Amino acid sequence: MKSHETSLSTADNFLDLIEGKTKSVTRQISSHYDKIVTRNRQILEIIIETIISCGQQNTALRGHEEDKGNFMALLQYRSKDNDLLREHLYRKNMENIQSTNNTTYLSPEIQNEIIEICGEIISDDIVKTCNAAPRFGYMADEATDVATIEQMALCLGFYDPSELRIREGFIGFADRKATTGESLTESFLENLRAKGVL
Repeated sequence: MKSHETSLSTADNFLDLIEGKTKSVTRQISSHYDKIVTRNRQILEIIIETIISCGQQNTALRGHEEDKGNFMALLQYRSKDNDLLREHLYRKNMENIQSTNNTTYLSPEIQNEIIEICGEIISDDIVKTCNAAPRFGYMADEATDVATIEQMALCLGFYDPSELRIREGFIGFADRKATTGESLTESFLENLRAKGVL
């Protein structure tokens, strides 16, 4: 009797599936997955825009406490008009979030990764425009970071036809191996080649 009821139920489900009244489990899972991906992309886009905005304004992202920095304050402000962001920030603050929904993209490590990716995109754009210019110049200066490691700042100067002006662009730092003129020049040229400057 039980197997007969199961067979009838299975047949009804099969007919509903064939007639388009219900979706297959695979399609239901896929549809749910697509919604999660779309939602996460929208959240990530807001986060990236906020990080870029802080960078354009030369504003520090974090203060002494992770949740009290400019980045989180801007996201809280933006969430007033954005239901999706408000829900995301609310979920972040809940204590018992399921592990599948635990991706917030708000940690300092993710912020740093996004900053690094933005820096690479900007650097690649500068190098591409420089390589297309008929002539370019390069500049280097030394700087010491907080760990007292001496580094060279690598900059390019070139004519940008899209802006009709001479442009200067910072493309990154390179470790300074020695202080002699010859070693500095070799290191500088080696780093320019590594960045793709022709």
